This record gives sequence, structure tokens and C-alpha cells, in this order.
Amino acid sequence: MKDRHFHPLYTVNVYNESDRKEEGYYEQLGITPDTSTYYAYYTCGILGSCLIQDVWDKAVSEEEKMFPKQQNDSAKLSPAFGFTLNTDNVKTEVTAITNVENQFKYGLIYGELDPEVYIPQFIEALEGAGINHVIAEAQTQLDAWAAAK
Repeated sequence: MKDRHFHPLYTVNVYNESDRKEEGYYEQLGITPDTSTYYAYYTCGILGSCLIQDVWDKAVSEEEKMFPKQQNDSAKLSPAFGFTLNTDNVKTEVTAITNVENQFKYGLIYGELDPEVYIPQFIEALEGAGINHVIAEAQTQLDAWAAAK
């Protein structure tokens, strides 16, 4: 999420720019870092980026406020940044893998399935669906992309 206004709008319905600039506007709404599950640092990547969201002045030290900016400024791009897999050669496998994923993912995510029992079954089903072929195709394409770059 690239819009720094999304988080306050989504979590506390604050959308007026002037309201958001007031000192302690979160606190005026009764929301503090101690009482809110929507504090920006705790939702980074879930409800927007903590690198662009407002930070409560009283929530963290000056050093902690600078940490996201320092991380962003020193971040290095992955060598694979910009690569996109063309799935034309593995359409059948991708469909089969998606079906396997749909069969297992919610039971594993929500704890309905015993991971000791079902993760090995999940891996076996993914292999049967052709995941190794997709991985090999992705590696071939990535190598060609990197060589041409």
C-alpha cells in the first residue's frame, strides 16, 4: 500500500488531513499504542507500509522513529527484482498446484489440520502436481533474464 492515508482511514475512519496533523489526534480518539492493535509498526505489510504511515509522537523514541527510514534508505533490491515468470509452458502444472494449495492451505493456516501429518502430504501433493517442473522452468527463465540484463 503506497497511500499513507489508508491506515488511519481504514482503522479509525480519520480521513481529514487537518485532523490528522493535530497533535495527539489518535489519543483524542482514545487510541494509544497500548490499546490499539492497529499501531503502524505492528501492521506493517498488512495494512499499509510502516515506512510511510504516521507515527505517534509519544509511542517511540526518536531513534525508533528513524528506524523505518534508515531501513528503507539502506535496503538493497533483490537481483531478481523485475523478473516475471511466464507460465505459458507450465499452465497445467500451475492449475494443479493451485488446486492442491486450495485443498490444504486453509486447514493448515487455521490449525484445523495437524501440520505433522498434513505438511508432508501437502509437499507430496505439490510434487505430484508438478511443482518441481515449475521451479525448474522458473530457474531457466530467471537465468536467461539475468544473462540478458
